[in-house]
Amino acid sequence: LNVDLASHIVRLGVGDGRLDPLHYAEVNHPILKDGVLQYALRIRVDQTERFDLFHIAIWEISLLLSVTAIFVVGVPAYLSAKSRKVADLADQRAHYLTAHDPLTGLDNRKRLIQKLENACSNTEKAEKLLLATIDVDGFREINDEAGHEVGDQLLTLFASTLKNTCGNSLSIARIGGDEYACVTPFTDRGKLQDFLEELQSALSISFQADGQKQLATASVGAAVYPTDAKDVPDLIKKAETALKVAKSAGGNKTAIFDQEMERGIAERRALESLIRHATKHHTFDVHFQPLICGAQMEVCSFEALVRLRDAAGQIVSPEKFIPIAEDMGIMEEFGAAILHKAARAAVHWPNHIRLAVNLSAVQFESGNIVKTVERVLKTTSLPANRLELEITESLLMQDTDGILSQLIGLKALGVSIAMDDFGTGYSSLGYLWKFPFDKIKIDRSFLRDEEVCCEETKQVISTIIALAHTLDMHVTAEGVESECHVAMLRQLNCDQMQGFYFGRPTPSYDLSKFWSPNNYIDRRLLAV
Repeated sequence: LNVDLASHIVRLGVGDGRLDPLHYAEVNHPILKDGVLQYALRIRVDQTERFDLFHIAIWEISLLLSVTAIFVVGVPAYLSAKSRKVADLADQRAHYLTAHDPLTGLDNRKRLIQKLENACSNTEKAEKLLLATIDVDGFREINDEAGHEVGDQLLTLFASTLKNTCGNSLSIARIGGDEYACVTPFTDRGKLQDFLEELQSALSISFQADGQKQLATASVGAAVYPTDAKDVPDLIKKAETALKVAKSAGGNKTAIFDQEMERGIAERRALESLIRHATKHHTFDVHFQPLICGAQMEVCSFEALVRLRDAAGQIVSPEKFIPIAEDMGIMEEFGAAILHKAARAAVHWPNHIRLAVNLSAVQFESGNIVKTVERVLKTTSLPANRLELEITESLLMQDTDGILSQLIGLKALGVSIAMDDFGTGYSSLGYLWKFPFDKIKIDRSFLRDEEVCCEETKQVISTIIALAHTLDMHVTAEGVESECHVAMLRQLNCDQMQGFYFGRPTPSYDLSKFWSPNNYIDRRLLAV
């Protein structure tokens, strides 16, 4: 029995004959005889293969649980962490943008004001603060002609220049599209002007546009705290007032605030209000100055001259309010109103008398001038051949092709085109061949009393008249104020004459005297 059991145990053991496999299951069974233990039977079954399979299963389940945990817990945790990081970066970016200009990296207007308020609160008794406002001259034209990419590059160049020049400033900011500002403390008033001159000089910047090197300049306005202003808003207002003065002086200038500037700005604002009201309600007047035919010595035309009265009833000079109307951007509407009012008066004149109206260069910018003139002719019933439009050479020095197409369009309506103030520009002769002028008007500067008798002056005027006649153009001489002028111009075969000798600008209701058979002008003309 023992031998048989041993063989049976071996057979149930591992295949290589080992009695103790690496992993096994064991059973002990007692064998009794007559209730007495005779043997103990121990049986071992090899479980190594099953253990390996179990171990592999455990690893697979663990791996599966781990992967599941990663997707269930880890991925959301990662995404949440990433979201928090993005949110933090967005918050940082938003916080940065609330205080900085995104293009140049300079402080923005809000941060400038914060730093100004802090500096003004902590300024020592002997210390002062300079606020300089800087505006790029002609930036809108540069941006429109060269493109926004070049414009942005130029703005960045100005920012870099300000950083280099105003390194000790409390704040350097971009506070508008092409407007900057810097806040600089100082104690020596004598160094203020030196600093501003250095700043002005540094802000002449070269840049590339359309493959050509160009120069951009800036205007600077400055005000000092607490000398010029009592608080931050007042300081900003005073600095911007000085900047307006610098720009109105032609740009590339520096201006430091003084009280006279503020009075000038107040007067300008009042005039702007007057111009807006006059444009909207047509409360301006149109006076007319006669043009005399040189051959027949009769009135052949009237030039319309706008008159604007202030609150006190005093006449404001056109040389003063026309540029302001152009700066305000309402010259197109204002000019159309002037043309309409003048044309309404002209339809009541004798049919042989024409109307001359000056056009501003600004009226050509939108490209609507042809439609405007056409509409005025239609609504007033003024024949097109009785209307003469006068332009200056400054208009021709802009968008030549665009202006030429509009002049051709005006000519197609049947109106005449005259070049005003001929002889005062740099290249008037060149434009006579290119543009469809019907007449040129010799500037009044050629007929100054002290020069009119000079042979050289006569030769210049004679040459202009001969040139115009060669090109089938008529000539009007402005500034005729004496019989000497009349005699000379008639001798030189000048087509028309205009000046105070024949009459000053007159309201429309008083024009009939110029074509009455017995008027005083006729008697004087016949005596010449």
